[in-house]
Amino acid sequence: MAFAVHPKHDCPHVETDALSPFNASQHPQTEENNPHSKPCRTCGDPTENWVCLQCLAVHCGREINGCAAVHGGEASHPIVLSLADHSIWCYACDSYITHPLLTPWYEHIYRFKFGTTPAPIHGVPADLFAAESTPAAATAAATVAASTGAASTSRDTAATTPTDSGKATPSGAISSDCAASASKTDDETQPRQRSYTLAQGSKLPKHVVIDRIKGVVFGQAIGDAFGLATEFMSVAQALEAYGPDGPADYSKIVRDRHRSRWVQGDWTDDTDQMIVIMRSLIKNNGKVVVQDIAEGLLHWVEHGFPEVGDVRGLGLGNTVGEVVEHPDFTKDPHGVAQMVWEKGGKRAAANGGVMRTAILGVLDYNDIAKVIENTRNVCKITHADPRCIASCVSVTTAIALILQGAFDCSDSEQQKALVQRAYEYGEREMTEPEHIEDYRKHVFAESLQALDLCSQGMGYTLKTLGCGFYALRGSPSFEGGLRQVTMCAGDADTNAAVFGALAGAKVGFNKLPTHLRDTLPYIEWIMTFINQLLDIMHLTTNSSDPLYLNRKGVTR
Repeated sequence: MAFAVHPKHDCPHVETDALSPFNASQHPQTEENNPHSKPCRTCGDPTENWVCLQCLAVHCGREINGCAAVHGGEASHPIVLSLADHSIWCYACDSYITHPLLTPWYEHIYRFKFGTTPAPIHGVPADLFAAESTPAAATAAATVAASTGAASTSRDTAATTPTDSGKATPSGAISSDCAASASKTDDETQPRQRSYTLAQGSKLPKHVVIDRIKGVVFGQAIGDAFGLATEFMSVAQALEAYGPDGPADYSKIVRDRHRSRWVQGDWTDDTDQMIVIMRSLIKNNGKVVVQDIAEGLLHWVEHGFPEVGDVRGLGLGNTVGEVVEHPDFTKDPHGVAQMVWEKGGKRAAANGGVMRTAILGVLDYNDIAKVIENTRNVCKITHADPRCIASCVSVTTAIALILQGAFDCSDSEQQKALVQRAYEYGEREMTEPEHIEDYRKHVFAESLQALDLCSQGMGYTLKTLGCGFYALRGSPSFEGGLRQVTMCAGDADTNAAVFGALAGAKVGFNKLPTHLRDTLPYIEWIMTFINQLLDIMHLTTNSSDPLYLNRKGVTR
């Protein structure tokens, strides 16, 4: 969601602590110079890395094994650029920064990954630097403008995106219908032309189904926000920071380089991308429209959700970033995702799909075949690996079965049967025997420790899936399980988000821990989308229902 600390534009350390000015002849666009192809020089991990803009060394951002804390005799690399979302951090300022002298570096490294000229850093217009008060900044701005020309123009102000109708519209307009409907009252909007019908299709009373649907969304948001506390830490670092039980609440989460990007209690990209999907479902009356979701993801990457103060999408994973920023992404998202996967040797099976698709277990929950079809289509927008698809299908079918009341979630044997059924649906998405065996091992892991969540491949989709099913197989309670997953560290926000979605479906909204549920930011904002989705699903028709509180506007 929103940047807690907006980038500084007057960092005084760039001229002394970064390699500047940029000289293209000394840094040609060759594979040898491509930082995106290099693993962390300390631990060898190939993902979520940073490049030092003084020595060009690549290191991981997990602060494990001292990866981010050694630079000659200095305490750290002084100024670093994220190879995931291309944000820039200055250790001396203890802040994210932008600076005109760094713009050529930013564009150079961006082109290595995407082959195109990027939008300005953090979405900041190129002419912002002209307003800087220092002579050095003004001179640098002129230099950058001369060297980059129109290439610095932001796509949200200049580019257009083709729509299904063939008309070109500004890329920033793709979510306008949904954003507008969220801010209008019922009297101001036209009656929906519903293309979606859903008989309740559940053994559970309607109010229980609704409570569990809300539990999915808020459970994921809570898990995401709480798991951020230990994301990219080692277990030892998590214990040192919080003790064995983790932080008491969001206010106790440490505010370091990574976590200071989000306001207190905020969720990260996992839940943001789920909201992108929700908004598209609402816009399209309960239909999954692949191209519209792709356009929504691109808009989120470039702008975040401006109505709640975002500057851009935060926490972007490597796979999602490489796919979404491809020039053909909105034209053929499945084809681009397949191409990126094949280019990587068909090895990448990251958790960026499973982290966002829980909501598809809600849509059409009484039709498992439709749930699987929708899930497969949305996962493949960015993640083509069958292990990713199987992970998503397992989670969404489990949620759908819970909403159907097909299994008694209060009975341990019934929970095991639920996991087995969801496992079988997911297994059908894979053909490689070794993948199937690995899938089984993670789904039926005897403990969280058996998942090895803090290992080098911490972003592996099956590790996250194993955390999700821990909610159904071994978790003592929502909060107890959440704390256990979080204190395993690693990719904790994603692991905890998927855990939270499944645990939330199991216990429902009303049994979520109130000190974590009611202190989330933007509650009214996200409730608006839940209400609209319930309305489309014909699950709520009574305007006096407490679930409809705050549905007439967006409160910041």
